[in-house]
Amino acid sequence: MVKRLLACLLGVAIALPLTGCWNYEGLDQLDIVVGIGVDYDKENRLFNVSYDIADLAGAEKKDGISSKMIHAQGKTLADAAANAKRNEANRLFFGTAHVLVLNQQLVREMGILAITETLLREGEYRETMYVVISQEKTAAEILERPEEMSSIMSVTLLDIISEDKDVTGTSLDTQLYQVYNVLNSTRKSILLPVLRRVKRGENIVPDINGMAVIRGEMLVGFLSPEQSRYALFVEDKLDGGVITLSLSDTPTNDLAMKIFSNKTKKSYTYEENKITVKIKTETRVCIVENQNSMDIMDKQITKQIEETAARMIEANIKSLVSTMQNEFNADVFGFGEMIYRKDQKLWNQLSPSWDEIYPTVEVEVSAKVEVMNTAFTK
Repeated sequence: MVKRLLACLLGVAIALPLTGCWNYEGLDQLDIVVGIGVDYDKENRLFNVSYDIADLAGAEKKDGISSKMIHAQGKTLADAAANAKRNEANRLFFGTAHVLVLNQQLVREMGILAITETLLREGEYRETMYVVISQEKTAAEILERPEEMSSIMSVTLLDIISEDKDVTGTSLDTQLYQVYNVLNSTRKSILLPVLRRVKRGENIVPDINGMAVIRGEMLVGFLSPEQSRYALFVEDKLDGGVITLSLSDTPTNDLAMKIFSNKTKKSYTYEENKITVKIKTETRVCIVENQNSMDIMDKQITKQIEETAARMIEANIKSLVSTMQNEFNADVFGFGEMIYRKDQKLWNQLSPSWDEIYPTVEVEVSAKVEVMNTAFTK
């Protein structure tokens, strides 16, 4: 009984110091970081880091929370974050940072792994931050908030990135931990969304402009939005968007189809020392535009639309894979990963020469398109 009592008292004694918030800091003592932009000054060998800060102090009920930008330099990212405190009364808080924008030249020349590893190592950063590449001269430009905009730019970017594959189907939302995991896996290549600034009317707004191709850890090129759509086809990550085609001799496409769903399966065969990858897609669409006034209630015409669309998907996927093999030599679709998962003995045999083997892999593509709705009623 005495031993039990002593044990209980000891437990209470240990627990008491652990109650409460030992490192409590009020919101008025913190700068809430919502987005981060990373550039690099080669001449001075310093990182230029921009922090998009939620301006809680300046918030008004009618306008909501706005933001302000803080810029800092440092020999490392951690050094820049520490230096940011020099001109700020508050400490930067990174637990709410949702978007990481990287300078394209930085990723092209220095790579991306050191940055991702640094941020993952520091416990305060979110491992689910979305990672994007800036197509502007600097990453900071992407985070700049136009004067007419009252909301937080990083929140707007978050919405654009996370909703794109469901709405336009031209980009992927890739998170920090995924970048690190994929580049350290058998695949060693990844696609990241690309952002630029464009003029729309009187305003300058952010715009997704396809995807960046990362091989190893370096930026090796870009895909257009149209190419990026077919990358989503191959990766089985296409959840929306519109595809267009023409069944007439007009110079422009006259038929638009909204994608309901898509399923893609990849497989491979290895025969006579030759690898063949097979990509099969099944896509369900709805006709939403018919500029040529075709009788799309006619089953023969509907069948022609389905077959033409299937051939177009096949041709575009073949073209994209060829670009990946011959121009970028980037196995972003995980052909080697398929072999590794299914036959590790074969992969051990092929992996030392995979960079030479990958461009020679033969790819067969078959697509099936089903028109689910013509948007007409009888």
